[in-house]
Amino acid sequence: QGLPVVAAGHGGLLDLVQPGRTGRLVAPGDARALAAAIRELIDDPARTRAFGQAGRELALQRFTWRHAAQRLLDVYRRVGLP
Repeated sequence: QGLPVVAAGHGGLLDLVQPGRTGRLVAPGDARALAAAIRELIDDPARTRAFGQAGRELALQRFTWRHAAQRLLDVYRRVGLP
């Protein structure tokens, strides 16, 4: 199980949240849009569960220690380190 994300669309969140799949992004500083996005998820439990599950799956694929170590090794190999 996972949780959906509702956040302001800026910085690293633009790379982490997949709108319509793992959560919703709203314009930074737009409190009404933030409240509306939260309300939409409260009113749609099936979508909330789907976003949460997709976000969990994405995290398990991209953000494990194993994945981070592999990405670091890839960088080392690209710059010519063993």
